Amino acid sequence: MLSVEDAQARILAHVSVCPVEKIGLHALGGRVSAVSLKSRWPLPGWDNSAMDGYALRADDLTEIPMRLPVSDQVAAGDGERRPLVPHSAARIFTGALLPPGADTVVVQEDTVREGDSVMIQCMPRTGQHIRRAGSDIGQNQTILSQGQRVRPGDISLLASQGYVDAEVFSRPSVTVLTTGNELRAPGPEAPRPGEIIDGNTIALVNAIRGAGAVGVAGASIPDQADATEQAFRTCPPGFVISTGGASVGDHDHVATALQRICGDGFEFWKIAVKPGKPVVFGRTSSHLYFGLPGNPVSALVSFELFVRPALLAAQGCLNPLPPTVSACLEHTVPSGGRRREYRRGILRNIDGVFHVRVFDVQSSGALSSIAGANALVLIPKDAPVGHAGDTVSVLPLGGTESFGDVF
Repeated sequence: MLSVEDAQARILAHVSVCPVEKIGLHALGGRVSAVSLKSRWPLPGWDNSAMDGYALRADDLTEIPMRLPVSDQVAAGDGERRPLVPHSAARIFTGALLPPGADTVVVQEDTVREGDSVMIQCMPRTGQHIRRAGSDIGQNQTILSQGQRVRPGDISLLASQGYVDAEVFSRPSVTVLTTGNELRAPGPEAPRPGEIIDGNTIALVNAIRGAGAVGVAGASIPDQADATEQAFRTCPPGFVISTGGASVGDHDHVATALQRICGDGFEFWKIAVKPGKPVVFGRTSSHLYFGLPGNPVSALVSFELFVRPALLAAQGCLNPLPPTVSACLEHTVPSGGRRREYRRGILRNIDGVFHVRVFDVQSSGALSSIAGANALVLIPKDAPVGHAGDTVSVLPLGGTESFGDVF
């Protein structure tokens, strides 16, 4: 059986980057930049006040407290450059142009206004509360790199530089198929004996969307060889993911169907990993096929390890493989088995140190072990018992971007 790394490498070797398209800033979030963009002008474009207060020359303050006449008022948006009258202060507001001749802003809280004058009560530091021109972004500086996933802050920066659109890689299209006579669509009625509600399709469509791609629910396939092959052959070009039917039972037809469809492009079946051993991958000139296990936990873990990296690579991401972090175990965990394991758990940041708690229930059929998890804990093959305080490698589910204040 292939190792996880070998399987990932074989998949990524056959992923083509999607075409480039230009879209407006309003729809740019989460997309991957196809080009590097540079700043068109410095930011800020001029010296301005970082606070509400009074602009003055620090050398004019010979003692504290000291009264200065207020000679001007400058608000944000006032573009007239009026020099500061010597030995005076100008009332100034956040973002307003610093008057020529002023070198310091005294914050409003350190002053007392007295009619046409102001009492400065604290000796300022020369240059305080001033945003200097170009102190944030210099001219012709790279502000967005090719292969970078665009975040809201990037969009704000692009807008500040006059960009109204940007070139990004288009989103890959993914068709999600399910197999199994036992499946029925979600609904309020309890399943009858022998039935299983299909949660894989909607879960994977959402996981695909979270990876930046477009997921579409396809056919629900009965456990029949001909129907399985036909369903794969009629999928639109792009990525195809199936769940179930990937093992070796009499009713499992996915691997056989993909061997016939892909021919020499059939890459592998089975990976030395738990959960997710019976993963199938094959390719044609127009499709990349992933046959994932039917157990919900196995399907989602396999998606994180093998499908998400492929979707990210198709969007031009420079580092598509799942990131890992080191974390301290919070309790004892059982030893590893004959395959590498990815056990579900909760990752927390406690005072800057990552801690992880591994769930007691690790069955691949236990939805609770994936529903409440935000991380996968890597347990190497034949690893000894883990104890509280031991360091382990942890893979954040959905990547570090989904972790909010954990990172």
